[in-house]
Amino acid sequence: MKAMAIGIHTDDTDASVGGTCTLLAQRGWDVTFVQLRPNIFDPDPEANNARSIAASQILGAKKIILDDPRRISFRNNDETILALRDVICDEKPDVMFVMHPKDNHIAHVECAKATRNAIVAASVKGVSPNEIYSYETGPLQSACYFVPDVYICINGMEDKLEKCLRTFFSNKPEAGEHLWVETELRYALRGHEGCRSKDELSSLYGEYDPQTLPKKPYCEGLMMIKLPHGNNDFLLREALKDRFSWGGTSMYFTVGARVGWND
Repeated sequence: MKAMAIGIHTDDTDASVGGTCTLLAQRGWDVTFVQLRPNIFDPDPEANNARSIAASQILGAKKIILDDPRRISFRNNDETILALRDVICDEKPDVMFVMHPKDNHIAHVECAKATRNAIVAASVKGVSPNEIYSYETGPLQSACYFVPDVYICINGMEDKLEKCLRTFFSNKPEAGEHLWVETELRYALRGHEGCRSKDELSSLYGEYDPQTLPKKPYCEGLMMIKLPHGNNDFLLREALKDRFSWGGTSMYFTVGARVGWND
């Protein structure tokens, strides 16, 4: 099986869906991160790309970098769409993780648009993933709009994730510290949401024992963009069924937050 995550900045995929992808890689999946990044103002793109590739390798993922030296800031464009389409057609991912289309960072929004168009273009060539999920970014970016449909428990991945995120900024330790602190807080928030009961904690960690459970359950949240087609089941749920839980509670339906209820 193959998974692909697409982002615009060097650390987008690793910081947002890195735990889920690490689990998949440990279970035998091929994992690819794709980075779309204009580099016209990058003083040393070669060194920064090398750090980005090394960071992703810590999580068991290979990274494909589609740099564009012509653009000051990224915009949805035909060249990137076709290049990304070709990557999707070459890799043929079964599951994809993409940037959330509602985001306060304009480059994230444009990346989501380009990704959508590339996926459609790849489907014309007969390549279509079984399912697609969006992931969240920073608290003032897409996280403030994000209501997960799915939670993936990533406890046990913390050391790899921290090492990965600090590797992006090995030349700027203070930036690596900021990135890790922000990301860890998001893991804790989604863990608080995703591990809500003794039964759920027991399903993830075995017999319920407060002495052995982690003090902070960590989760990554995902929203569904494309459901499985035909009669296919959810491949992500099957692969990570011991780590997978649906969003929603007895108070509302899984997709309740998407619905505009009228008085």
